[in-house]
Amino acid sequence: GSPLGEVVEQGITRVRNATDAVGIVLKELKRQSSLGMFHLLVAVDGINALWGRTTLKREDKSPIAPEELALVHNLRKMMKNDWHGGAIVSALSQTGSLFKPRKAYLPQELLGKGFTTWPRLVWNSWAQAICPSQPPKVLGLQEGFDALDPFIPILVSNYNPKEFESCIQYYLENNWLQHEKAPTEEGKKELLFLSNANPSLLERHCAYL
Repeated sequence: GSPLGEVVEQGITRVRNATDAVGIVLKELKRQSSLGMFHLLVAVDGINALWGRTTLKREDKSPIAPEELALVHNLRKMMKNDWHGGAIVSALSQTGSLFKPRKAYLPQELLGKGFTTWPRLVWNSWAQAICPSQPPKVLGLQEGFDALDPFIPILVSNYNPKEFESCIQYYLENNWLQHEKAPTEEGKKELLFLSNANPSLLERHCAYL
């Protein structure tokens, strides 16, 4: 096989081969990590976007499912628990999936959870035997939540006063906050009020400043 550097270079120079190059690199990273050659950390922000509906359409105006996109397919394979020697850390995003209610915030809502009353075991054995050519969505299943299961959910609490101040200073030092009132006590109090010390909301509000 070719060195990974050559694969990456080919993916950059030949757009048609880009998604295949991504798949090859990810597959090789998983293989080498499983062999103990190094430890691999996979960090994904807005992971629910991998199972959300897309706005892409075919020539006949029919929607394109996310699993039909080669890049999404390769990234989903990276989320499978069929390798070891590393860890997957991911975060959900309320803006990560289109066509979701704005108030949705639970993993089951953002990732998509099977809304049928059949347990997962029934789908694996009975449903595939009855209609093996039908994808899970035909039987009323949405696979995002189940694809990542089992996982350890971690609740990210709001900032305490020291964490809030540290975050604001970090934004200021990196020139991500450029509004003239941002460094003032009045500006900080306004950001605290608007975000309620919520990390995601604070980042969202600061993005416009």
